[in-house]
Amino acid sequence: MRRSVPEDPNEFNRFMLDIDRQLSSLGFSIPQRPINALVELSRKCGIPLPITKPHTETQHRTATFWPVTERVLSWYDQRYGDRIKMSFSPGRMAVLIEDDIWILRFPGVLGSVALTVSRNRESVRLGSEGQPAVYNVVDAVENLPRSRLPMLPDNELEHIYEKFEFGLKAFSILRGSAEHALMNSALADIAAAVEHLACEQQNFGLSKWSSLQAAEKMFKAAISLAGGSYSNTHDLAKLSKQAEATGLKGDWEVLHHHIQCSPGIRYGEEPCDRDSALIAHHAALGLSIMLHQGGARFRSNLFLQADRFPRG
Repeated sequence: MRRSVPEDPNEFNRFMLDIDRQLSSLGFSIPQRPINALVELSRKCGIPLPITKPHTETQHRTATFWPVTERVLSWYDQRYGDRIKMSFSPGRMAVLIEDDIWILRFPGVLGSVALTVSRNRESVRLGSEGQPAVYNVVDAVENLPRSRLPMLPDNELEHIYEKFEFGLKAFSILRGSAEHALMNSALADIAAAVEHLACEQQNFGLSKWSSLQAAEKMFKAAISLAGGSYSNTHDLAKLSKQAEATGLKGDWEVLHHHIQCSPGIRYGEEPCDRDSALIAHHAALGLSIMLHQGGARFRSNLFLQADRFPRG
């Protein structure tokens, strides 16, 4: 039964709470709910709701209901604040810059992109017809003060560039293959590894364990997509042999050494310092690239232009 949009603020709040709880129970994240709430309100009340503000000269019927859309969006803004903002970043990676851990937040990229590294952040530009967009990788360093840029030596700029290029390739594969449940779960483990490295309560053992979990799930996803079967194990050596049995190829032992750990590492029973956790984190990301290159049925929609633009 259709009903009208409540005018009374208290009644409207109760109406929106019901819709929001329904969306939550269906698994919609907070950033996904405002748009879906408009869809649900439109269905309940039988009115067409515009998602964006109509042009002032439009005569379309939906323009009449723009104030309703504004009320819904305002309700979500007041209830959740910045949590309704949707991030289009494929992921975050921890890196060392001048012996401190910083975070690279990767931009969402579709199609081709050319990378540059420059102390001048105004070097970023959109692509023209037939040309890729240009992205300055120092913009990816979270909370890096602009005043710090002139003091970064060339070798640190080069390091940021190389880690950014590496991480962007890895996350493009992980995100491109995230329809597989195990790959999606691996992304959550990578996010946990970063958080344990970079938060105030650093825990290097938990970070390395999360990297192992991510690597384990990548192997299992690759094996599954190749039509093989895998063991219920944390042992990467066993999983790599099972991957090889499906035809996948790679120099797995290099990564095993850096990632493999025991469950006891979570409780301090196995030592783990910052550098070991960071290496494991990067090795897990590298595994996605190695599996992709070794024949895994992972997808990536990224094209990186090979030429580097001059530093400045």
